Amino acid sequence: RVMFKNINLKKVAIFIITLFILLFIYLIKIYVSYEPKKLVENINYSKIVLDRNGEILSVFLNKDEEFHLKYEGDIPETLKLAVLNYEDKKFYSHSGVDYPRILKSFFNNITGGKKMGASTISMQVVKLLEPKKRTYFNKLIEIVKAYKLESEFSKEEILKIYLNNVPYGSNIVGYSAAIKMYFNKDVKDLSYAEASLLAVLPNSPGILNLKKNNDKLEEKRNRLLKTLLDKGLIDERQYKFSLLEKFPNKIYYYEKKAPQFSIFLKNKYKEKIIRSTLDYKLQKKLEKIVHDYSNTMKDTGINNAAVLVVNNKTKEVLAYVASQDFYDKKNNGEIDGLQAKRSPASLLKPFLYALSIDEGLIVPDSIYPDVPIYFGNFYPKNSTGTFSGMVKMEDALIKSLNIPFVKLLSDYGIDKFYYFLENNDNYPEDRFDKYGLSLILGTREMRPVDIVKLYVGLANYGKVSNLKYTLTEDVPKEYEQFSKGASYLTLETLSKVVRPGNEKLYSEERPISWKTGTSYGLKDAWSVGVSPDYTVLVWLGNFNQKSIFSLSGVETAGNLLFKVFNIVDINSKPFSKPMEDLKEIEIDEKTGYRKMYDVESKKVLYPKNAKLLRTSPYYKKIFVDENDIEIDSRSEKFDKRKEKIVIEYPVEVSNYFFLNGVRENKKVKIAYPVENLNIFVPKDFEGYNKIAIKLYNPNNEYVYWYIDEEYMGFSNESERFFELDMGKHKLTIVTEDGAREEVKFKINKR
Repeated sequence: RVMFKNINLKKVAIFIITLFILLFIYLIKIYVSYEPKKLVENINYSKIVLDRNGEILSVFLNKDEEFHLKYEGDIPETLKLAVLNYEDKKFYSHSGVDYPRILKSFFNNITGGKKMGASTISMQVVKLLEPKKRTYFNKLIEIVKAYKLESEFSKEEILKIYLNNVPYGSNIVGYSAAIKMYFNKDVKDLSYAEASLLAVLPNSPGILNLKKNNDKLEEKRNRLLKTLLDKGLIDERQYKFSLLEKFPNKIYYYEKKAPQFSIFLKNKYKEKIIRSTLDYKLQKKLEKIVHDYSNTMKDTGINNAAVLVVNNKTKEVLAYVASQDFYDKKNNGEIDGLQAKRSPASLLKPFLYALSIDEGLIVPDSIYPDVPIYFGNFYPKNSTGTFSGMVKMEDALIKSLNIPFVKLLSDYGIDKFYYFLENNDNYPEDRFDKYGLSLILGTREMRPVDIVKLYVGLANYGKVSNLKYTLTEDVPKEYEQFSKGASYLTLETLSKVVRPGNEKLYSEERPISWKTGTSYGLKDAWSVGVSPDYTVLVWLGNFNQKSIFSLSGVETAGNLLFKVFNIVDINSKPFSKPMEDLKEIEIDEKTGYRKMYDVESKKVLYPKNAKLLRTSPYYKKIFVDENDIEIDSRSEKFDKRKEKIVIEYPVEVSNYFFLNGVRENKKVKIAYPVENLNIFVPKDFEGYNKIAIKLYNPNNEYVYWYIDEEYMGFSNESERFFELDMGKHKLTIVTEDGAREEVKFKINKR
């Protein structure tokens, strides 16, 4: 009585009321600030890669080294019954909190009775999203947050969040992972016994031991099965069979299907469930073909292979075989051969061909030099080591001749073609000048996926876009890189490329436009095939860049290409002619350019929106006398001159024809050096430098020689050597009849 005498009950009451008000305000603040949707969005799920039909390709551990899977399908009824009857019988009737259960649990705790959990599934979800120490105060906060959770999610959503995030022992989190890894089953096939085990396991996930007796866990499971029987949720027969089911004794880990593709997508996309475009049934067939083919190639020194298949209409990647065997560590099989940069060799020629048609430089019939030519210090050769003289560009593409395409690139513009490649490469570089004209021969390395992108663009009549790897991403935006007409003319030319072996028999029955390439140094063999529906790329070589003597784009890569095409598109059709983008134009028949003079001509198809086709660089008008000898204004017979249209090829071509017994041009020309040539000599070369000067001189005419305006003699030699200093020089020759020609060049130290 004395102890309570000095206590001011009013103040105590005010203090308690204030405390409750502050607590109420605090809890309101907790309720308002709690954002369960954000927490759910940021759950640390494992990444899963699925094929286009929903089949799991690969599952990756999350940052906590767990298999924590999010399953978005329906919860199996067996699991739903087991979990609700074990964890939260009133789940569908309460609003997040079961107060009678809380009071009973509290009473048992203070009286020493049987301990029991008071948390509803909603409260457990709160705890899973934000783990806290178990205290009465934290339990109060859980109650508040459970109300907020229930206001933002449906009951089914809450149950799914719970089941996707509860631990099931080991490093397994989420019911779909547990079903697969413990029972090796699909979710829909879960039995009552298995569902009951999963229902009781999160209560004490550490109790499951795959190698020892699980008496306590079995007792819990069987008790739950009895509850289901007593409630009439299962019948006596189901109950008895469920009791006989054994516990799992091993973990079934997820198989790694299309591993390099899965790794690529895991690193590329943020989504936890990545629904890829891959067709795993097709992938599996092609993996076997590539693996078997690669094994037959190993005796030749070819250890690695890769194949990519794309649907041209949708831009979807259907098959992605990045190496012959992911587990072949000896040959670096784990490397992704479709993402690694390699020399594209001759695979770029069709794009320069199409661009040059649109630029008005050529049509398929246009002829170009295929003779030994120096382009500055660059001296390209054909892979065969032979030359054709003058060749149609159509034949140059079919035979993949280097020299005509180097000359064509010179005419088109190195910088323009380089930036075309840059615009279509996801990993552009900073400069083009380090490549020069060798760019068209594959000196600029590219990823196979970017090469395929351009071929898919050709198949879509010039509209290029990124490839599509997932079903959920938007259709890639297209941008026109070639006209429809130029694309068709290019594809038509590529359809004439001769196939290897028995495939020649099916050229008309199963038309395919295709191109091969073998890189400098024999490190890469390529083959790309295009039909209206599909594009297939094949690469063969060694990931360690080792050269292979037997490597061939036509034979080694081409044979594999048609093996793949016979699986992917056995009934390929020809490309339809886009007449809305084509027109007929008249060209001279002999050189294949826009007709200008009165010469034999023919009509060919040409893109409507292309630039005006240039006139022939080889035809020229000359004057001749009555003996058909060329004259100019210095001739006494000039007043009786007659006009004549003749073909005059470049000096390199005339020289080639002369050396091979064909005299197309009788005039003396400077064959080497060419105009503005930079001649490099070694840095340690001292004193004077002897430089070879070569003439095309079919009739062995005598000429006057001048170097830098200094007279050097009179002779009919086709080759002379001069000792020249470093720096700029000018060579001049004058024939006896007064014809003059000169070139400027420069000598540098390398």
